Amino acid sequence: RAVDGLDADRERALLLVEQSFPIITALVPKIGYDAAADIAKEAVATGRSVREIAAERNVLGPGELDEALDVRRMTEGGIVGPGAG
Repeated sequence: RAVDGLDADRERALLLVEQSFPIITALVPKIGYDAAADIAKEAVATGRSVREIAAERNVLGPGELDEALDVRRMTEGGIVGPGAG
């Protein structure tokens, strides 16, 4: 939803979200604080995305990483955690 005549650039928005290092909080329950902090530090230092660095380090399988970093799911609300859904 946007102002009439204004179209959102969905690809750009997704890129910006994925390059935002706070997204790392979604990985903390799965890989632990220390590993997540190391990834966040590298993302900030290099300008690379959290997803790119996490995939390179193989901290989770591709499916698990996609699920953990699913920004649409993160913004829909509801209860997230063990036993949810």
